[in-house]
Amino acid sequence: ATVLVNDIDTLVKAYVCDNSNIKSDSLSINAEGITTITEDIIGGAGGLYVAVGSSVGVNSIKNIVEAYTGNNVKLNTKTANIKADATANLGKEDDKLVVVAAAGAAGAAVGAGLKNVIENEVYSYIGNNNEIISTGNIDLLAQADTNIYESVGGGAAGIAGIGASVGVNKIYNTVNSFIGNGSTINTTG
Repeated sequence: ATVLVNDIDTLVKAYVCDNSNIKSDSLSINAEGITTITEDIIGGAGGLYVAVGSSVGVNSIKNIVEAYTGNNVKLNTKTANIKADATANLGKEDDKLVVVAAAGAAGAAVGAGLKNVIENEVYSYIGNNNEIISTGNIDLLAQADTNIYESVGGGAAGIAGIGASVGVNKIYNTVNSFIGNGSTINTTG
């Protein structure tokens, strides 16, 4: 049997501290969490009478990404860009995740399984009680992207050969972009 487990937990923050007073031509606050996994899991068993071979891959990814201004911030700027982005790449279009199990024998049993669980929490916001003056644009962007490319296979050859393949993908995304309570924004952009 072949087993591979990836457990990734990421916290990324980019922010302006509470009670800050900023005057600038432009302000960019960017937080980005990118996770990329590429893997090949191949298991096999061979025997004359009984063989058991399996391959299992488990990928668990949790990203928390935040870009924000804190509370009670005073900002005077031409433009402001506040962006939070979480991206999970499992495999690539030209390089898929591969999970394969194979066996050849009388009474062979094989299986291949791949489970991907992705949880993204992405926040882009202006905090509470901010005072923002801008002669241009104020952009808030929060986004979560998940790209999964996979190939799962199993096979058995022989008398009473049994083979099964299972792929399970679970994706949970929470994406928020907002302006906090009591904040005022004056813009001419």
